[in-house]
Amino acid sequence: MYTKLDIRNKLAAIFEENGLDIENITMLKEMDSLQYVSILVSAEEEFGIEFPDTVLTQNILGEIDGLCELIGFFLGERYIEDVNA
Repeated sequence: MYTKLDIRNKLAAIFEENGLDIENITMLKEMDSLQYVSILVSAEEEFGIEFPDTVLTQNILGEIDGLCELIGFFLGERYIEDVNA
């Protein structure tokens, strides 16, 4: 089971492994295609999900909160809404 905070923390680690800080919006907008693909693959592996091709053609990594919610959607029953959010 994952909360939005769990997802955000795991994403922060994935972004950091790829040389990016999720709090630095400019850095996120300037990531290269290799970083983009690496982050998506790592997120799929970490959460046991698969992003459909329609999602992959969008820049889904520019908005971290939106990405957390998208991952929560794909997690389905393994996602718990934050009670204190």
